[in-house]
Amino acid sequence: VLLVLDSTEGVTDQDARIGGLVHERGKGCVLIANKWDLVKKESYAPQTFKKRIYDDLKELSYAPVLLVSALTGQHVPKILDRVDRVVEEGKRRIPTSQINRYLEGWVEGAPPPLYKNRSVRLNYMTQVSVAPPTFLIYTNFPEGVPSSYERYLTNRIRETFGFEGVPIRLVFRRKRRKD
Repeated sequence: VLLVLDSTEGVTDQDARIGGLVHERGKGCVLIANKWDLVKKESYAPQTFKKRIYDDLKELSYAPVLLVSALTGQHVPKILDRVDRVVEEGKRRIPTSQINRYLEGWVEGAPPPLYKNRSVRLNYMTQVSVAPPTFLIYTNFPEGVPSSYERYLTNRIRETFGFEGVPIRLVFRRKRRKD
């Protein structure tokens, strides 16, 4: 999805609603801030402007932002290159052995909180699908993994493997006991 924003207006309520739908439906996204030529550069540095967009579109914090001008053609040729990169990121697969080596370190560095005074163990993780990348994590208490810990794991996956422009889904499932 190319979500085109008006740089002179910033993120509107409608932009935020559309951004929420893009995220919920698991679509890759590139944020296009058009009319960048009309923004006074003294009032906004590009990084400050991008941060403001991410503050308003929190659920799309993984999407790259391109500052373009359709009128002058500034950065317009970069759009399709970025789209191609996001599509490729959405199709990437991470081998189970590789993701589990990292999972062990992530859990060691910041273990999940207790659930009903019992420790939550994350046994292993595997990628079950692409577009969007979906990871299945086997645990003893799937209901005991808070959303804050989900965000922690999602952030670690992004730091390690990228997945720029695509949402990451985590599914927690109870590990079956051997008879």
